[in-house]
Amino acid sequence: MLKLKIYFLVVVRLFRIIKRKFWTALVKKTCKKYGTNLNVNASSRIGRNVTLGENCNFNGMRISGGGDVYIGNNFHSAGGCEIFAQYHNYDKGKAIPYDDSLIKKTVTIEDNVWLGYHVIILGTAHIGEGAIIQARCKNQRSSNPTGLFCPKIDREEHPCK
Repeated sequence: MLKLKIYFLVVVRLFRIIKRKFWTALVKKTCKKYGTNLNVNASSRIGRNVTLGENCNFNGMRISGGGDVYIGNNFHSAGGCEIFAQYHNYDKGKAIPYDDSLIKKTVTIEDNVWLGYHVIILGTAHIGEGAIIQARCKNQRSSNPTGLFCPKIDREEHPCK
C-alpha cells in the first residue's frame, strides 16, 4: 500500500511538471515578447500583442483583444483572471447596440503586481507598481502604486475599504 501511495504521488508530480511546461511553452510561443523565469501553471491563453516582463507567474489567465498589453516584472496572478484589450463600438457605432468595428485599447500593468482570483482588467487600465487587486474585482481605470483594490459593490461591508 505504501508503494502505491508513493507511485501515485510521483505520477501526480510528473503530471504537474508536464502541464506547467506545456502551458509555459504555449504562452511563450504566442506572446510578442517575454522575460526570463516565466511560469504558467494552469490553462492560459494570451494574444500576440502581449509583452511580459521578468518573473511572471500565471495560474490561469486569458488575455484577449487587439490592443497592446504590457505586464511588468514580478507579476503574479491567481486563477481565472482575464484582460480585455478591446471592446465593441457601442457609443459611436453605425448600428444598435453596436456595429462590427472594435476599439483597441492598451493595458499596462507595472512591476510587482498581484491579481487575485477571477480579476477582470478592461482596456485603458493602468495598474500601478506594487498594486494588489482583490479577488473578483473589475478594474478599468488607473490605480495608484501599492494599493489594495476592492469591488465597488460591497465597499461598505468589505474589510479592505
